[in-house]
Amino acid sequence: MFQTIFAGVNIVYKLAAKDGMKLSILVGYRFMFGTGFMVSVALLVERKKKPKLTWMVVFQTLLCILFGRSLGQNLYLKSMAMIFATFASALINLIPTLNIFS
Repeated sequence: MFQTIFAGVNIVYKLAAKDGMKLSILVGYRFMFGTGFMVSVALLVERKKKPKLTWMVVFQTLLCILFGRSLGQNLYLKSMAMIFATFASALINLIPTLNIFS
């Protein structure tokens, strides 16, 4: 089921790229919606225990977002705009072996 949904998302990404949408904006929308969902779930589930939020934790989170997720998503969508969506879907399985930041 996950692979089917992921293939559908790749088709939507390819159509958005063909239509002329900037892919970095698409990544930004994806992260905003994901953040909104995860923050609301975390606030409901982890209501009783709140760890201390230090500047080092915020800095490391920012680095993880910039280099771990955002860079990978932007490069993936840019490459998908240049090649076939089926080829990009097949190559997405190689990311765990090539990812040096996570």
